[in-house]
Amino acid sequence: MMSDIRVWAMMRSGHHAVMNWLRAQLIDSGKSVDFINDPLYVYPNRRSKHARSNADVFMYNVEDMHYQAGLDGLKHQLYVRTETPIEVVVLRRPENLFASRLAFKGH
Repeated sequence: MMSDIRVWAMMRSGHHAVMNWLRAQLIDSGKSVDFINDPLYVYPNRRSKHARSNADVFMYNVEDMHYQAGLDGLKHQLYVRTETPIEVVVLRRPENLFASRLAFKGH
């Protein structure tokens, strides 16, 4: 049975560590996992890769996006494989999030 895991988070929230841990657990249990980072963000030289994956689990994250806008964008881009994906929300303390963002931007 195929399933999708959709992770909602703010940029610099540490959610990639959570996703990597989850991916390792799934692989250890014998599942095949396909992952794409923030499919709604336009990266230079991004290879076309979307939900036509045959992996047991298709995992992707949505960063800094309003929930409804993210859902609409994902449906438009064909990233939705199942009607009921597993929704994960990663939260970080605001002071840590803002400090990380400031350091990342070089301020």
